[in-house]
Amino acid sequence: MLLIREKLEKKQTAIWNMNAFPQELIDAVIEQTSDSRKTLLSCSLVCRSWRSSSLPWLFGKVEMTWNRSRFSLARFAPFISEVPHIAIHVVQLSLFRTGDILRLEELVALLKCLPRLKVLHMYDVSIFGTPVGPSMDFPLEHLTLS
Repeated sequence: MLLIREKLEKKQTAIWNMNAFPQELIDAVIEQTSDSRKTLLSCSLVCRSWRSSSLPWLFGKVEMTWNRSRFSLARFAPFISEVPHIAIHVVQLSLFRTGDILRLEELVALLKCLPRLKVLHMYDVSIFGTPVGPSMDFPLEHLTLS
């Protein structure tokens, strides 16, 4: 019984020590691993403080390449609207298409779900639709079309 109690106390001490780890050091570790998506994913699973520091690096820049048979922007917008804890980290979005026509309504629905989006790149994108009025006001700092 004494051995079980000692193991439990050691485990509780280890958990407490992780929670007492300074956030600045956690942020520094995450930043140093930012070039490895696999490592960032592992870091995001350590504990809540590591997760919150990893998410901006994991989802800050999103690139989407698709065609109609594999992906639908109309399905992605509802998905991202259901996970606002991820959507708030998207700062840059790059859309790459293979010649399909993008409906303006789909694009607007997606942009509405990304409140902190600052940069939008669209490559090989054909847009079809009519302007939808004042709801298209987005705070983009940079827009690239090619």
